[in-house]
Amino acid sequence: MKMWLKPLLRNKQGLHKGSKGYTLMEMMVTVTLMAIVMALATPPLNNFINNSKMTSGANNLVSAIIFAKNEAVSRRRNVTITVNGDGWTVSVIPLTTPPTGIPIATYTLDEGMVLRISDGSINSVTFTPDGFRDLTGITTAFFFTVCSADTTNTRIVNISTAGTTTVAKGTTGCPS
Repeated sequence: MKMWLKPLLRNKQGLHKGSKGYTLMEMMVTVTLMAIVMALATPPLNNFINNSKMTSGANNLVSAIIFAKNEAVSRRRNVTITVNGDGWTVSVIPLTTPPTGIPIATYTLDEGMVLRISDGSINSVTFTPDGFRDLTGITTAFFFTVCSADTTNTRIVNISTAGTTTVAKGTTGCPS
């Protein structure tokens, strides 16, 4: 048999004689390449997760606003959305005095998310039995901002004077 043909001959398992697997150098190169790819993929993945959390928080807030408006109309009572430390509460305001709300739903934001209101003097929005926003002492539209301290992207939930909502993407960062 010719000498150059011997390396091409394979044993019964289909391997070259003496072949036992990967070398240490091959494994080190593979692990190094995997580490580089993971390091490059981590920042976009974190941004994607934060953007998803903000979108989810904004959608939950819009759902709570719609729920509050519907409850105000169906119960024929004022219904309030009040911002608390890590989310908001939807409450029905009874006709009794003092008019403290009875909570009917509580929402919380995902960890790391923050909810801000454009007007710092306001911490709640009230819907009247006709489904409109109560404008007592407030004549302008205001908005909620859902944001994360980790990114400059935000979600802005605007409530008009008629009580309709719109959601927009913001890039100004989390207001203090």
